[in-house]
Amino acid sequence: MPASEATIPPASPPVATSEPVRITDPRPARKQAFALTPLADVMFQLLIFFMLSSSLSPYALLPLVAPAESAPGQAAAAPSTAPAAAPAIWTVGRGEIRAGGTVFAADALPAQLAQLRQAGVGELLLFTTADTTTQDVATVLEAVRVAGLARARLIGRGGT
Repeated sequence: MPASEATIPPASPPVATSEPVRITDPRPARKQAFALTPLADVMFQLLIFFMLSSSLSPYALLPLVAPAESAPGQAAAAPSTAPAAAPAIWTVGRGEIRAGGTVFAADALPAQLAQLRQAGVGELLLFTTADTTTQDVATVLEAVRVAGLARARLIGRGGT
């Protein structure tokens, strides 16, 4: 054998171990922090739900006309403290309006509404019958708007 050739000892077989190798984490164990983000999300969702599901004013009391605007430089008039008259009650039927025992046609609406305003009535309760058409209701509501009554409530009545 020449000197340049070195003998390589034969490879030894791998050593069989019965236990796996364990590597330990040198960092200390951490406690999980309590997260407040999901709680804040739930609180905002509840806030939005209650804001959307509540009503601030009844829909039946919304005015039909805007209040009269005062001229620039003038102060707005103070609201009247006088007691308001009782609301007028009308029944709107097909082509006719009944007020108490009086029946009148849609042509007489401006005169009837002018009488109500002179009497100090600011609210009108409108009942509909089973045969009332949409056009009948629209005609009465338009006349009420033009007459400038403060409020009108529309109450539907089904059946006979």
